[in-house]
Amino acid sequence: MVSKMNYPYANGTIAAIEEKILDKNKLSKLLQKQPQEVIKSLADLGYGEKHTNNLEGLINQELKKTKELIEDIAPETKYSDLFFVASDNLNIKSLYKMKIFELYREDILVDSGVIPLDSLKKAILENDFSDLDKSQVTLFKEINGQIEGKRNPRVISAIIDNCVFKYLFLRLKKHPNAALKTYYQTFVDFANVKTFIRSLNLKWTVDEFLEMFIDGGKLPQALFVEIYDKSVDNILKAFNNDYEGEITKGLKKYFDTHDLNSLERYLDQLMLNIMKEFRFDSFSIGPMIYYYLKKQAEAKNIRYIYANPYLNASMLLEY
Repeated sequence: MVSKMNYPYANGTIAAIEEKILDKNKLSKLLQKQPQEVIKSLADLGYGEKHTNNLEGLINQELKKTKELIEDIAPETKYSDLFFVASDNLNIKSLYKMKIFELYREDILVDSGVIPLDSLKKAILENDFSDLDKSQVTLFKEINGQIEGKRNPRVISAIIDNCVFKYLFLRLKKHPNAALKTYYQTFVDFANVKTFIRSLNLKWTVDEFLEMFIDGGKLPQALFVEIYDKSVDNILKAFNNDYEGEITKGLKKYFDTHDLNSLERYLDQLMLNIMKEFRFDSFSIGPMIYYYLKKQAEAKNIRYIYANPYLNASMLLEY
């Protein structure tokens, strides 16, 4: 374990290793390789662990190493812990669905959250909260109360999302941090935009959409309700005043192509661009958050290459 450092020293450590990230140019060398060749090439480059023979295992190991590095060097774990709760959220939803529907899939759990997997399993599968702190116990009791009797996986996910993000925003009020607030508000807004588009495609009612809406972002629920099932022009205008019109640009491209995957990549790129402003804030956790987001983008690029060996490198995320 590395001893705790001050922010300039910790962020200097991050700056020194940033060049090792596999950017678009480095990853382009993996194009036109067969899946197992991609895994071997990544392991040879020091990504993940050499003995791993499946892609998700490799990515999980790499992100776990990155998380452990940030935890070791971050001067204030109250901020790094809040950032990694996003990974806990994935595990929480998976474990509740395993419990409710009796479909056990340990392989879909990730090892990059704040709460150890064994403690999460005890809390969710056994209602044993002995490993959790007071705020976490409150979170899980609220989730249990809200999902009781629910059998719709979509609704269960939405309830958990709202409980977890409510927990996060309450913690951020106690421990304010500009980078974390920007990240989570943007994350919520972009999630709601994607849900809005999917809802329109699936011809859901506005009430069905609202079941999936996550509170806490900058874009209010009323904005989405007002334009639900309205014309494309009305939808584009509605988002033009937020995020400097960048969401509108992404939606315009989507309505031209109806390619939801491209919209998701556009919003991923926009998130990176927004968080880049915290890259040089040497006296906060901002550079560490941005570094981890780059590692997540690196993982998304790797998955994309693995699934589409003949794609054009220009379609990869830039960071």
